[in-house]
Amino acid sequence: MKLLIALIIALPLMVFADHHEEGGKGKSFSERKAHAVKKVDERISRLQEHKSCIQGAADKKAMKACRDKQKEYRKEMKHKRKEMRGKRKEMREKRRKARQTQDDE
Repeated sequence: MKLLIALIIALPLMVFADHHEEGGKGKSFSERKAHAVKKVDERISRLQEHKSCIQGAADKKAMKACRDKQKEYRKEMKHKRKEMRGKRKEMREKRRKARQTQDDE
């Protein structure tokens, strides 16, 4: 459980390292920080819901339902992350092409 919480906290930090914009472009540090805190709070809330579900489970079937619900949530998040990676890749390609055309001129 501690490892899971550590991963949840570390993930936004790794994402921000990947989104570093040069030359002062993009969001300010305080905006990125606020967004990271919001995402961590959302993850913690989701884990607390899952924990409550498991604690309230009266039998094996109810506990399995909790796990299945959490598994479905993780699948949704995986799909969203995959979409975002694709969008970031497209944006990087556009910037790269724009830089190449500027260098060619």
